[in-house]
Amino acid sequence: MTSQYCQSIFVVVMMFCSHTLGIEEQATHLRGDHVDISMLRRNVDDGHPTDDFYSRDLACRVDMVGLEGTYYYTARPENAGTVCATYLLAESNDLVEIEFTEFDVDCSDPENEVQFFDGWTMGYGSFPGVDDHPLTIAERVVNVCSQRSRVFRSHQNGAMITFKLTDAAASFAFTFRPIHNPEPCNVIAPEPSGAHTLRNYGNERNCSFSIIYPVTIHIWEMAVGGYDNGDARLRCHMGLDYVELLEGNSLDMSAMTTEGSICGHVGNIVRQNGDGDSLNRNNHIVPGESSCQSDAFSVPLMCHNSVIRLVSSSQYVNEVSFRFNRLNIARSECPETDL
Repeated sequence: MTSQYCQSIFVVVMMFCSHTLGIEEQATHLRGDHVDISMLRRNVDDGHPTDDFYSRDLACRVDMVGLEGTYYYTARPENAGTVCATYLLAESNDLVEIEFTEFDVDCSDPENEVQFFDGWTMGYGSFPGVDDHPLTIAERVVNVCSQRSRVFRSHQNGAMITFKLTDAAASFAFTFRPIHNPEPCNVIAPEPSGAHTLRNYGNERNCSFSIIYPVTIHIWEMAVGGYDNGDARLRCHMGLDYVELLEGNSLDMSAMTTEGSICGHVGNIVRQNGDGDSLNRNNHIVPGESSCQSDAFSVPLMCHNSVIRLVSSSQYVNEVSFRFNRLNIARSECPETDL
């Protein structure tokens, strides 16, 4: 990564780092903004993509990690007592795994803190939300000093390390490895534009795709719940299984505005028969209803954060496929009170 691009990342992130937020177990995370993960895959010297194992020092107070490799931090007097955050981001179908290979921190000093957070938080709220993650917030915050094992793995493709070191001699190093996730549920978009499919794999759980940009969402295939749309065109009626389209200026989905709730069938989808097993040979492809063509459903989401959330009971094998394209707008069109 070139020094010029490092500076641009810092400027973008710091625009949203107006304050810190304490959560349970004294976890403190900074407000930041998403960085295109493809831009993180750069060689320090020439700026070209590389497949070599990557290694570099971490910055304080905000840094982003998206490339497999080893990362180092050594405390400096000017950063003593400063809360620093490193955002870790893998591809959509991966989990984040880190292993501390060096850890020279005086854990007897309560002023020294190094924590792993299973997810992301930026100022207000966290992703995944408290209703969508298998662990409580307290369980998602891990004090590295209190753990015998120094290997940590997330439940989704995003995680964080936050640290505050007062000892000028303190240092640590960790290796970042993406681990394949066979059933990805909650995802932080690794690119500002692209396509993705959310699935519940027949389970009772909520899965969300969070894009830290204003975007336009295009639904192009969907099989959610047992409702056949017909002339209703994707509208939901008191169902337990549906898709929400949310927008807001933070990661807190409870504070976001719902721009639509949809369900039913559209596009070329797999109708589930028998026991609902996606591998059931009785399943067959059927075309979407002519009145429910995906081109008819496109929604602009104009805030800092855009979310597609699949809410599922265990009654159906649900999936929704969509495209998302970043909107070229200068600032969020959501009320500033949402910040």
